[in-house]
Amino acid sequence: MKKTTNLMRKSLVRIALAAAIVAGAAACKLYTNDDSYQGRAYFGSTISISDQQVWERNYIANRLSQMYDKFEGDTNVVVVTELGEQVGLGAIRKGILDFTVHEPEYLLNWKDLKVFFEIMASGVGWDTVIDVPARGTFILSETSDGKKALQREGVSGTTSSFSGESVYFVYVDRNCKITGGYRRIEQFAYTLNAFALNLSQGWNAVYLKQTYTSPGNSIFTMEIKNPDLRWVLMPLTL
Repeated sequence: MKKTTNLMRKSLVRIALAAAIVAGAAACKLYTNDDSYQGRAYFGSTISISDQQVWERNYIANRLSQMYDKFEGDTNVVVVTELGEQVGLGAIRKGILDFTVHEPEYLLNWKDLKVFFEIMASGVGWDTVIDVPARGTFILSETSDGKKALQREGVSGTTSSFSGESVYFVYVDRNCKITGGYRRIEQFAYTLNAFALNLSQGWNAVYLKQTYTSPGNSIFTMEIKNPDLRWVLMPLTL
């Protein structure tokens, strides 16, 4: 597949939106957010999520503790892959999320899958390689009316830095290792730390973190990890 599909563009918009909360909230008074809980990072052929509180972003907050408001409404959730295949359905009832994601039938080859790992923000990212010719995909979750995305994310900070964190769920058809080398992009003051993702056949949790420091630098890291972040609804705009 040579072209980047609309769904791929949606996913990249979500990555950019997740990164935007770092710059947008950099002037906030910072408080430490404990994200030490390590969740399950490998799910096999099925992801089952149940009994999870859903939140909404508060775009006028000036403290980390006020960045999210508890969502207490009802809506249905649709889960599709980048190729548009529906692989899951779910619902939010009184603010509580339940959904199940199944094994996908249609997969991207590495040439197209790698775009997800290489474009992080401002149209730039890591240069990545894979050790075996694996195929795969990732999921995009949104409300059934198509107006809001559902993403796992969080924020944390110190007195001199602010971090935006996201977890994405990536499927591969075989065990593989994806690596990205260290890269410094002076134009945007970006530092991309080297990473090595050891993915297992099935669904994997991939964690992306952007840390914005007071001099204006942004540091990106990626790893296999599933910390205790929030399920968040946010407007889906292209």
